[in-house]
Amino acid sequence: MCLAAASLSSLAAPTTAQERPEALLRRVADATGRDLAAIRAGLPFFKTVDAGAPRELAQAYAIRVRAPIDHIMDRIREDHLLLDDADRGERGRFGDPAAEGDLAGLSLSRSEIRDLARCRPMDCELKLPAGTIERMRADVRFDGSTGEDEANRFFRRVLLETLSGYMESGDGAGLVYEDKTEPLRVEEGFRILLDRAAYLDDIDPSFRAYLGGYPRGRSSAVDDVFTWTVEDLGVKSLVSLNHISFKRLGAADGGSLIAVKRIYSSHYFQADLKIICLLPTTGDPTGADTYVMVFTRQRFDGDLGGLKRAAAVRRLERNAEATLTALKKGLEDSYRELDDSFGRRGDVARDAGSIPAFLATRCPDLPAVAVHVVGRHRLDPAGIEVVPIQDRVEAQEEGPLCLPAPERPDREGYDVSVADR
Repeated sequence: MCLAAASLSSLAAPTTAQERPEALLRRVADATGRDLAAIRAGLPFFKTVDAGAPRELAQAYAIRVRAPIDHIMDRIREDHLLLDDADRGERGRFGDPAAEGDLAGLSLSRSEIRDLARCRPMDCELKLPAGTIERMRADVRFDGSTGEDEANRFFRRVLLETLSGYMESGDGAGLVYEDKTEPLRVEEGFRILLDRAAYLDDIDPSFRAYLGGYPRGRSSAVDDVFTWTVEDLGVKSLVSLNHISFKRLGAADGGSLIAVKRIYSSHYFQADLKIICLLPTTGDPTGADTYVMVFTRQRFDGDLGGLKRAAAVRRLERNAEATLTALKKGLEDSYRELDDSFGRRGDVARDAGSIPAFLATRCPDLPAVAVHVVGRHRLDPAGIEVVPIQDRVEAQEEGPLCLPAPERPDREGYDVSVADR
């Protein structure tokens, strides 16, 4: 995603906290002075970045939010804000260790099962390795009365095997998509995207190294979460396995980083990487003023022709402003409710912005819980619901607030003119 070869250190060194995120936006998104002034005023920023490769699409988003970083991090984790595009689908989280039961809520549609039944190596509608396709053809009786159940069980086992291999060996597990005539190595695609995320080195050099080296060098400073999602795209459903890494930066630096890496995709992508940067606008990272910046880059399984790329950009620009505005309002409203409530009670510092901190103070022996504000009411005793958590998993009933998914083609193939190649 980073198009400039120079690092931030080679530009004018940021001298204030506000200049730090602005320098990042200038580097990654080529933000202008007018763009930065609009962001300072609280307006949403979105830009499609010149990806520099016919198979890639890159975007940058930013919004200034009047809420502290810890509160925003809590909301992102609890409500899946910005983490995925499964607002029209399903999602689940894997336990530790991952088990097949974690995938109980995932199933393929009948049309996708019919696609699987027709699969051959180098000729399949879903992205799978050739060996897996051959094993499926031998093990699954698609024409039997239990064909759909067998297909879903097989597919869930394949997903669990894929995740287990990744958790043990990272990209070295060697996942290769052999659904088309051109085999695609997921590791190669991710390395390309990570190389383009060199801007991370100006925030925390160890984070990019961590993402590239996982699971080597696992650190208590990084919290790794693994999820599955099914996104309803209308023509097709996109099944994904995701590795989400959360890292809070040191007190001296302030801020937090989140990486969302798609480690398996049933359609469209060779690799997909999203970086969420939360940086304070003042020298105090606990202050209620944060730059929320999202940098995404997708590497598709074929070239994006000029017309497809233009259509994707138009759709993203049409939805991004409303999405970012709603994100800002939701985060600020929820923080204001917490801030006012805790201020009235005097139990937690006004800038703590955290119900878990409130409960830890008042109920030190309480087991792990998730706490939700019921509706949009203020936090009086009737407005707090305490929900026990089993293995850190709780069903989510509300859809997330997320950035719009990129425009996907109706078919896996890409009609690209010679001029677009």
